[in-house]
Amino acid sequence: MQFLSKESSQFDYVEAINDCVVENKADLVALGRKIHSHPQLAFQETFAHDAITEFFDNDDFFKVTRNAYQTLANGMSTAFLVEASAGTGGRLVVFNAEYDALSFPDDGLLHACGHNLIATASVTGFLAAATALKASGATDWRLRLLGTPAEENGGGKIILIEEGAYNGVDACLMVHPVPQVSGQESIDGVAVTEFLASQRVGVSFVGTPSHAALAPWMGRNALDACVNAYVSISTLRGQIMPNQRICGIITEGGQATNVIPSKAEAWYGIRSKDKSELDALRGRIETCIGAGAEAAGCKWETTNSRPYLDLRSNGPMCKFFTDCMNQDFHRNFKETLEFDSSGSTDQGNVSYVCPSIQPAFAIETKESNHTAPFTAAADLEDSYERAMSCGKGLAAVAIRVVTDENFAKEVWKAFEDTVPKSEPPSVPGSDMGFGGFADCVMHTRPIGK
Repeated sequence: MQFLSKESSQFDYVEAINDCVVENKADLVALGRKIHSHPQLAFQETFAHDAITEFFDNDDFFKVTRNAYQTLANGMSTAFLVEASAGTGGRLVVFNAEYDALSFPDDGLLHACGHNLIATASVTGFLAAATALKASGATDWRLRLLGTPAEENGGGKIILIEEGAYNGVDACLMVHPVPQVSGQESIDGVAVTEFLASQRVGVSFVGTPSHAALAPWMGRNALDACVNAYVSISTLRGQIMPNQRICGIITEGGQATNVIPSKAEAWYGIRSKDKSELDALRGRIETCIGAGAEAAGCKWETTNSRPYLDLRSNGPMCKFFTDCMNQDFHRNFKETLEFDSSGSTDQGNVSYVCPSIQPAFAIETKESNHTAPFTAAADLEDSYERAMSCGKGLAAVAIRVVTDENFAKEVWKAFEDTVPKSEPPSVPGSDMGFGGFADCVMHTRPIGK
């Protein structure tokens, strides 16, 4: 892009970004491979935490903070912070690095969502942007690489929002790998992505125990209430919007066949376009729950997690990222594309706090995220090449935000237009990631009839 070229700025940022990535390519790929080969679950990602922070240990230009934002209350020990800056202030850009894995009954722990590639891209972007800015002699800028644990199961970024990690941030950047789409293999990715708001809804039904054979009329069957609700909610699926999802399981339904169950439990994962539609969908589900309980003469109680919010992609940053990827870094990106994601991410909550993007980049597999084939594809040499290319694009966006005041104002105006002040800046807590659930802080609705 002309803005980053020597012709317009007297310093060729594109060349500096490329040179930095070429010089550090072997180490960046090795870092990604190490993370891929040591998968760890949410809040347990000690290996990735140590590997990434050690990557920056030998350069005094970078300030490394291990176990960042850890408190006795949040118990989060695997976040980290790497900082680079010049001058006494300036605009602040954060690169989010994810690195938690998933657990599968047959295969154990896997990086089945490619978070090793997310970490590689963010480390690449942060390193390249900081190196280029330092070489240019630019003053008054700040960059941070923020290690964000527990995207899949725990909402690490939501905890970080609560701890102030995104206060005063002018832009937050990251990318996410996805499978290729049949017939669109030539497309390397898309900048504007949409992820759904999501929430976990638990329900407990309380009945009255009795001997199922000797005195069934004395009992109130909590399992019947649960099944009534389950069937009603399953029927409801036929009347919800195409981008809404309801997924449920029954987790408790009694202990003995000759005792009428006095307690039954179920959990539902719900997703919708945005927070307001999610609230409406949850209301319809609770109507089904209440009706099922009333029919069986039971009481009920819901326990709702605090949700992941929908992702509000920042338009100006997405456009510039696309232009840089295509013109400077020789990839084929689309600014917008028919991108049908039923997933959710805690980056959505960040996008309500500060201008944010999470472009998607394709890797060479047709299998979806959260599968063993996607896990294998996430460790291909070509996948690391694609991740590092995206890191270059993120570096370019960061450089422009911190050096171009007019662009920074445009970014912030788009953020304010997209996330009105009347909407919640964030909703603390945690729930589902790209497809997982979390143990999290809950809100409880009192027992009703």
